[in-house]
Amino acid sequence: AVERTAGPSLTAQAWRGIAQSRTLKELVIRNQLHSTDDLAMLGQFLRQNRSVTKLYFDGSDLDLSAEGLQALRGAFYGNKKVAEIDALPVSLALHSLAEKNGVSHMWSKITEEKRQIQILFKRAYSKYNHNWRSGPNRAKAPHVENIRLAKRAIGRATKAQEKRA
Repeated sequence: AVERTAGPSLTAQAWRGIAQSRTLKELVIRNQLHSTDDLAMLGQFLRQNRSVTKLYFDGSDLDLSAEGLQALRGAFYGNKKVAEIDALPVSLALHSLAEKNGVSHMWSKITEEKRQIQILFKRAYSKYNHNWRSGPNRAKAPHVENIRLAKRAIGRATKAQEKRA
């Protein structure tokens, strides 16, 4: 088994060298895959090397965005012999934590935008002018758009979390 536990990503030359081995049964490369390109190189390796049956590659920097997961899925089309892989607990936990932080940030942004709209209306209120709402209604448009964008981002994040669960 080849095991590397820390350090920079494997180079393309290193991947080609490992792919030449026909006796390699287990590959442990934790904390080595940092980008979608690294996952693509793993896929290329799996297409060339058909002897690996166990693969462990979980790490804190593994990109679990939609593109990263697409590249990871594509990595297993070339090699059907891989019988055991990581469940990716570290990467999934870190990615879901980042998404939760992003969602909470978006909720605070929504609250702030709503507060700005309230301030606009409170400043413009006049009991003597029956047409007082027209000014703040025009001024609130960018705030409403920011709220829409934040809610869409929250929806995308929760949908992605539900897909992974």
